[in-house]
Amino acid sequence: MDIFTYYFYKNMKKILIKDLSFCYKIKQILHKVNLTIEKDDFIGIIGPNGGGKSTLLKLIMGFYTPHTGYIKIFNKTPKEARDLIGYVPQSYNTDKSFPITVLDVVLMGIYKNSKFGFFSKKQKEMAAELLKDLGLKDEIHKQFRRSNSKGFNSKSLNLRSGNIDFR
Repeated sequence: MDIFTYYFYKNMKKILIKDLSFCYKIKQILHKVNLTIEKDDFIGIIGPNGGGKSTLLKLIMGFYTPHTGYIKIFNKTPKEARDLIGYVPQSYNTDKSFPITVLDVVLMGIYKNSKFGFFSKKQKEMAAELLKDLGLKDEIHKQFRRSNSKGFNSKSLNLRSGNIDFR
């Protein structure tokens, strides 16, 4: 990386939200939201039920499009920046009979680095090592399903959402 690129990224706003507004049909959820998140910032989003917290996160991920204003993540649109950030939903639905293991769930997070959907032995070993580090050694080859504890599933989904380089 050259010196210009280094300083450009070092001084760039990580997330910049400017005059963001969003409505569901006619109900306004967010109105002129402004937010800047810098390197090393640690934030919490708090508010009442229906206050727009989840909607704001979905806008940041690019799942929704703002009605007014804009969002930049590392100077990219949310859709362009999806591979730079991770997202774990509050709730999720899974088919208990779907044949996917915990290791498979973690590997889904690096699908774009696979060759035609196949993972190398090294990638599988690295994912298994991460699961072992989280105390999930005995769960690696078990079926991922809803009957597992929420904490267990959250650990697996967090690994899937993290931008981990398994190359």
